[in-house]
Amino acid sequence: MHTLLAIVFISLSISAHAQRQVVVMRKARVVDRYNVGDFIRYSTSSPKKFSRAQIVALTDTTIVTRKDTVLFYHIRLIEYKPTGLTVEKFGNDCIGAGIALLLGDLINVTIVQDHEYDFNRGVVIASLSMIGTGIILRIFGKDHMKIRMNNRLLIVNQSSALYKKPFGSY
Repeated sequence: MHTLLAIVFISLSISAHAQRQVVVMRKARVVDRYNVGDFIRYSTSSPKKFSRAQIVALTDTTIVTRKDTVLFYHIRLIEYKPTGLTVEKFGNDCIGAGIALLLGDLINVTIVQDHEYDFNRGVVIASLSMIGTGIILRIFGKDHMKIRMNNRLLIVNQSSALYKKPFGSY
């Protein structure tokens, strides 16, 4: 019983001491973080051949996943979850606004004014242009980032100022 408690205590102290985190930085700002257990999408070659894997362990120079061990400086592209307004989110908003405009005009004419609905040329042009713009923005919006001069990938220790505790940890 005492040996089991000792093993648990030692393993907890080692894991608490050795916690690391992958930090994705863009122009000296942290845009995303990955912890052990998170899924990461990355590409090590110049064509966009992304691999998706779960992070098992982090060392000073490697990211150990279930499928492979990757040197972090070999990663060329990384998919990240941007915060704030992005091109893809703005495209979604444009599509939603175009549909809402068309439905709003339909409800206004048929229910509020109690008339037979015929398509208003201006409303249709505005609605279709917003939907078309949104589709184009969604196609060209990218959710990956090239790792180069201003865009960096770092593995930080718990003592670093860039380290942030994962949600739900003590």
